[in-house]
Amino acid sequence: MRTPETESELAALLSEGKPLHVQGSGTKRHHGPGPAGSPEPVSLRSLSKITAYEPGDLVVTAQAGVRLADLQAELAKQRQWLPLDPPYADTTIGGLIATNSAGPRRLGYGTVRDHLLGARIMGPDGSVTRSGGRVVKNVTGYDLHKLHVGAFGSLGVVLEASFKLRPKPEISAAFVVPCASVPEAHALLLKVFDSKLRPVALEALDGRLKHIVDGDAFALIGVEGSRPVIDRHYR
Repeated sequence: MRTPETESELAALLSEGKPLHVQGSGTKRHHGPGPAGSPEPVSLRSLSKITAYEPGDLVVTAQAGVRLADLQAELAKQRQWLPLDPPYADTTIGGLIATNSAGPRRLGYGTVRDHLLGARIMGPDGSVTRSGGRVVKNVTGYDLHKLHVGAFGSLGVVLEASFKLRPKPEISAAFVVPCASVPEAHALLLKVFDSKLRPVALEALDGRLKHIVDGDAFALIGVEGSRPVIDRHYR
């Protein structure tokens, strides 16, 4: 496993022209097709700096090796967050973009594409290009950085990415409703979706969570916001 400490070291590796398998924490190696042949693994975990953060503008820029959990912890100091909840605690920013990973909150907040403002990408010859910007007002022209969302690194190596943020909600709540079957849970969730309520997550789950809630299936309704918002959804 090669672990470049700087972008220059990474560029030197790419310039050798050998097949490389670039990864962060390796949490999503089972997502998508596996690499052809036996490419040398390269980890970007050492490129793990938050390079710019403007709380007043709700914008942050981080290198690809930054763990999402560490980024969220830093943003939480200003009562802000990047509203993405993908699986795996060790997910990195680069892996998040490469796999277009998202969790249940995608209903309320969208996916990676909706928050990505810009990115710096290293091509196979070691050259670096930039698309988008660090401020919402500066994002003009073609959104070429969004081509890398879900591309599994096939179009270049993500070095750094800028995201727009949101204030952290005052309260996060989940209402779990036992149902007789998954279709019944799904029907209930569709009714909630068609109502005037605005939950951030709607998930139908089977009975594998019986050790938590007694039922053959569950409808999970995620709600975030102020106390009046939570109370309204509860009623």
